[in-house]
Amino acid sequence: MLALATALFFAFAPPAEGAPSDAEGGDVGAASDAEVAAAADPAGDADADPAGDAEAVEVDADVDAGLRATVLTLAPAKAGTYTLVDERGRTIAEGLALGEGKTHALQLTPGIYRVIDEQQLEHPLVVAGTVELIWDGMGVLPVEAYERRELQLAFLELALAQQGPPNIKHPSTQRPRRNRRVWASPLASTLAPGIGQVINGQGGKGVGLLFATVASLTGSIVLYNMPSDGTRPLGKEYARLIGYGVLSTAVPMLWIYAITDAYAHAHEPAREVVPAVDHKVRLSVNRTMTVGFRADVNRPGFYDNWSVSLMGQATRRLSVGVSDLSLAVGKDVDIPEFGQFGLRADYRVYDRGRLWIDLGLGVAMQVVSSRPSQALDPEVAIEKNDLRFGATPYGVVDLRVFPVNHLSLDFSPRLSVPVTTRWFSAGRALPRFAPNLELGGGVSVYF
Repeated sequence: MLALATALFFAFAPPAEGAPSDAEGGDVGAASDAEVAAAADPAGDADADPAGDAEAVEVDADVDAGLRATVLTLAPAKAGTYTLVDERGRTIAEGLALGEGKTHALQLTPGIYRVIDEQQLEHPLVVAGTVELIWDGMGVLPVEAYERRELQLAFLELALAQQGPPNIKHPSTQRPRRNRRVWASPLASTLAPGIGQVINGQGGKGVGLLFATVASLTGSIVLYNMPSDGTRPLGKEYARLIGYGVLSTAVPMLWIYAITDAYAHAHEPAREVVPAVDHKVRLSVNRTMTVGFRADVNRPGFYDNWSVSLMGQATRRLSVGVSDLSLAVGKDVDIPEFGQFGLRADYRVYDRGRLWIDLGLGVAMQVVSSRPSQALDPEVAIEKNDLRFGATPYGVVDLRVFPVNHLSLDFSPRLSVPVTTRWFSAGRALPRFAPNLELGGGVSVYF
């Protein structure tokens, strides 16, 4: 009986308040299934409703998986219309009028974004962290760094404004700065070797040139004035004569080097020396000297000769021309007079940098005139001048050093063998077939 009463109670009990009917219950179940399906496939829901992309971007940008938003301010320097899209290409903001003080702030979740300007150029930017960021048209940086940079630029502009505009003259009104050292330095070295180098700021070099020139001049004077009466040992006498020849030749060469080097280094900056490889004519002044035999075997003789050469460059390395031009006029009747000339060919075997090396062959020829002495008897006819011809072939090695482009200092050892008597000034002479090792020094100018 109790069981039957309980069953009748539940069968005829009224429905609970707010409970759905059978028909409503079916709708609720259908709706629940649809929500579950939508939650399981959000991508399919987005594909089914393309018109809802903008709303989806706003939700994704503001509240995406609980990520904390970062404030990004767009502040480009160039004015224009800009569009912001995310890494998927979805538009975050478009039609933003920015630049020239106009900015726009956005709250974005960390990620990679792109700003597209009016020229459709894309500017990638990365948003990360929770620090307030700013995009200045070139990159993303924290607001504090941006403000610090703008403050520094403002201070710089203020400082430039206080200084005023620079005093810039028109090029046509500016006078070129005159470098007085170009003429002052060579002139100073002409008066005293080495002073021009001191003016150019090469104090050590200038002092060295001055002392070397003074020492060479002093040494040559001392050696020249030493007695040569034959009492000195033969070896020491040879050393005296050779030393005199070397020192007396070094004096003018050091002097010329000091002048030309002072000119070369007076320019700002100093000019690079480029020897005149393609010259047409070379004019040389040379002094050769040797120590040889005399009648007194204990008193060797000193023989020197100054000469001029004029050489033309036939090819890049071969030069030919006249050489050994000199003239000796005797004051006394018994001293022969002679004129000297020669022919020569040079071949340049080395020409790198400021050093040239030439090998040459030549022959120096002489026309010697001897004036007879006046006879004591006035009725005796005066004899005519005696003319003789001489020749001295030689080989030479020329070492040329260029202190400037068109001038070289020459060191020229050469070996000569006269086939006739070879005459020098002051009536000095060397016998024929006597080989001589000569030392030469000089200067050449190239045109």
